[in-house]
Amino acid sequence: MLKNYLRLFPVTAGLLAVSLFTACSEQPAEKPCEGDECEGTNGRVDEADTGTKDAGKKDAGAKDAGKAIVAVDAGQPSTAALVHLPCDVKAIVEKKCGSCHGSDPSAPMSLVTAADFQAASKNKQKMYATAKDKINATIPSEAMPPASAEALTNSEKTALNAWLTKGAPGSAVSSCGTTSGANDGGVAVDANVPWAPPSDEELECHKLLAHNGDGKTPMNVGVAEDVYYAYVFAAPWKETAYGTIIRSVIDNKKALHHWLLFQDLAAGIPGGAVPQIGAHPTGQLIAAWAPGADDMDFRKTGKEVALELPADTTYTVEFHYNSSDPAAKDASGVEICTAKRKPANIAAYSWVGQDNLGFPSTKWTGTCAPLSSEPIHIVSFMPHMHLKGIHMKGTVNRKDGTKEVVHDQPFDFNYQRSYAVDITLNPGDTITTECDYSAPSVFGQPTDQEMCYLFSMAYPKGALAAPDIWGTVAHGASSCLGQ
Repeated sequence: MLKNYLRLFPVTAGLLAVSLFTACSEQPAEKPCEGDECEGTNGRVDEADTGTKDAGKKDAGAKDAGKAIVAVDAGQPSTAALVHLPCDVKAIVEKKCGSCHGSDPSAPMSLVTAADFQAASKNKQKMYATAKDKINATIPSEAMPPASAEALTNSEKTALNAWLTKGAPGSAVSSCGTTSGANDGGVAVDANVPWAPPSDEELECHKLLAHNGDGKTPMNVGVAEDVYYAYVFAAPWKETAYGTIIRSVIDNKKALHHWLLFQDLAAGIPGGAVPQIGAHPTGQLIAAWAPGADDMDFRKTGKEVALELPADTTYTVEFHYNSSDPAAKDASGVEICTAKRKPANIAAYSWVGQDNLGFPSTKWTGTCAPLSSEPIHIVSFMPHMHLKGIHMKGTVNRKDGTKEVVHDQPFDFNYQRSYAVDITLNPGDTITTECDYSAPSVFGQPTDQEMCYLFSMAYPKGALAAPDIWGTVAHGASSCLGQ
């Protein structure tokens, strides 16, 4: 059967080792970089500085990340070129200061470029020193923004203070993208996330987007009949982080069939786009999107749960394109908002359902029998089929012989939503997935063939699994498929 599976997908190969992280260089504007300061400048993750002395010197939390990533431009930008605001700072300044200190200011000075912050203020000190005094002032009449305007959040003030303390260093990058996920390429920090609900802890958000091999411009998809590409990203967090919000960033719905986000079991080489066959033996599935899918906010589960995201590995986003447009481009991907505090429960996706089907049928059924000796808590389902899929049902079979229907919904390929659930599987319980199709179908990656997955987000991580040869080769250890 494994041979049959592999015959479905001819293996194509090739690596394009390019820089994914060219969003925001932060070298000081008053002198060229020296020694370690120059390492990885053109291939760094644009990061929210926490005020540590060496926060701008390390890339993606790995000791040699600057060496592993091939820079797009090996030359060091000249001091004169470092005139723009770093991307995270720019987002804050434009939102909270731009109405008065824009390019046509109503206030005495513009605060649009790094050069503006380097200029002398009325009190003869550098403007960045004056700005730092103003945002930290305790007397309302001296504080900025003024009381009549929207105040800085704690995270915004922290980011600005860190940048101003370093002397307001400039960036050579003139375009930074937006919080809507437009073409900021590679991994970039979202310093301003108005879509995120309030939280009792600071969240840091990063986007991993498809690009054209340069970390900046959209992927040239063109005509792509069920084509898979993988992009490998270095971890943009310096230490283990905990994924709290997973948000889809969708640029071209007409070309994109779905994306999957994997935590690599061993660190790979950052780069993309690498052709794929749709098998994932070395990755832990941690997020997914298909048309109509919802974003995931673990805070809403009320279960003290998140994804555990180590810093010493890489993360792969696999894109499935199905396009008939020669001019199609795409900059879709995923935005991950992380917290530093470890929650009580660590979750992960499992492949539940059935995919070992070589004979045409209008109904497929697969039963997952987890090997875990401890209770498993499922917090969401994401059903996935293709164009012939019409209905999916999930039933928990209790060890005592009773049955509990936990999902019973029509399926629409254009509306593949997620379902919040609160289900506990005890040792000895199983879960059966039933998929119905409008016409006889066989398993396959193409859109005109079929799948039967009830993707299940559950904790403890890895507990919802019963790996065998088939599931391990296709999806790694996080599979619990009926055969």
